[in-house]
Amino acid sequence: MKISTLLGKNRYKKQDKSASFPRKWESRTRQEHVVTPLVPRVRGDDGLGLWTSHFRCIRSAVHAPWIALLVLGLLGGCVTTDTNSGTSSSDSRGEGASLRPAENRYPKLTADGAAYNTLGQLVRGIGESGGGGGIVLVAGLEEWPAPPVKVTRAVYATGLKKLVAPANCLVDSGAFYQFVYPPGYEALLDVSVWEEVHPRFQGLKATFAVGAGTDMYNALALLSETLGVTVIADNAIADVWCGELFLYDAPAPTIVEALLQSARVVPGAFVVESTEHYIFLRSAANMTKSDTCVNRAGLSPDARALLEKTVDLRLPTRDGTLVFQYEAMPLQAVLDDLAEQMGVAVTADAVLADFPVNQAVYLGLPISDVLDLIIRQWPVARFGYRADADGIHFCVNSPE
Repeated sequence: MKISTLLGKNRYKKQDKSASFPRKWESRTRQEHVVTPLVPRVRGDDGLGLWTSHFRCIRSAVHAPWIALLVLGLLGGCVTTDTNSGTSSSDSRGEGASLRPAENRYPKLTADGAAYNTLGQLVRGIGESGGGGGIVLVAGLEEWPAPPVKVTRAVYATGLKKLVAPANCLVDSGAFYQFVYPPGYEALLDVSVWEEVHPRFQGLKATFAVGAGTDMYNALALLSETLGVTVIADNAIADVWCGELFLYDAPAPTIVEALLQSARVVPGAFVVESTEHYIFLRSAANMTKSDTCVNRAGLSPDARALLEKTVDLRLPTRDGTLVFQYEAMPLQAVLDDLAEQMGVAVTADAVLADFPVNQAVYLGLPISDVLDLIIRQWPVARFGYRADADGIHFCVNSPE
């Protein structure tokens, strides 16, 4: 089994263990972003806020360097394939009813909250202890004090509820993980992608973990590398922070659902597009066309052959190795990477030079799909590309 992790360096601060546990949950937002709620808060001031960032286009400083470079660990094993996954009727998580197991799927839980400063540390400790018990924590809760509660060989869900209840948290039990969230965020329980993803993805499984504060685009790039497929999001979705997450031998759609839940992306805020080649998560406001080639009708046979060429492409890459980022890259900075991996010249209009391109992995895709997915990260239907036998050119496809 392949275990993929993308865990940030220890960001957790020392907490006053004598402090009372919070009753109000405050949203952490990036100072340089204007943020907007995806849905109204269910409980007024008592919510974390269900957030996503506005489109980050035409900006050179796309992220504040608030977090250290993330650490990538790949531990040996294999990705498994299960052709029967996700084929039955859906439950509240989008998983098939037959996938919801008896409690004995999970190991017995032993944990001591007093040994940890924060909920994030507690969840990470439980996740790293292994044993097959998946656990996901909503982003924003990781820095709250861990209750000084101890459980020993408890039924997994029951023990976890006991551990987090003093911190005013709830637990939803699913087929592959326990989801820890605050009251008022039940909307996240309805996140589902199973019906939208291509059947090819439903049989892929992996063991997967990311740390709190991981950008969604880094998590999806790691997931793509892990599964050997392409999973990508537009800028509005890719820019959100994931919560602490550990999953064991879980299907690919379940991993995507867990990432979205942890990042507080609610149903109705995103749309899933999927072919046999990729999963694309776009914000509901992103109305870009699936085909962004502006000269499709006039393509020469050589240009058509170029666009149909299948490639494995990673952005950014150094000597063929994916390099994880803590910020997006301007388009101008990745043109050489694109040209080298596509085997053709790649240029762009000057006005697009600083447009943000997120960390991403494109595996087994026609070049036309790669270009469409890069351009559709910018959720404004004004951009495209021209193709001819000599190369690719990113361009504005409509007047100002």
